[in-house]
Amino acid sequence: MTKVRRAFYRKQRGLVVTRLLARDGDRCPICGEVLDRRVRDPDDPCYVTFDHVMPVSRGGVTRLDNLRLAHRACNERRGSDPLPAVGPYSTDHHPRSSK
Repeated sequence: MTKVRRAFYRKQRGLVVTRLLARDGDRCPICGEVLDRRVRDPDDPCYVTFDHVMPVSRGGVTRLDNLRLAHRACNERRGSDPLPAVGPYSTDHHPRSSK
């Protein structure tokens, strides 16, 4: 991937993150803790990732109305499990507590 293309995707990702934060607020819908978009290391458990409400493996699409932001660790733990009807997915674990 060229430098220009990488910069374009990084900027696009930033714009989508901004839109989702404005729409949904700054809390992870899975654990309820604050999302910190300043975390830049993709391997950090608190890195902000896109979570598909309806997982792609279950027919979901990558559109803003099917995306929300979540910590990397929370998103990986959830996997392709369906969402519960009410309440957060899990409140028993925060990504930073495992360090």
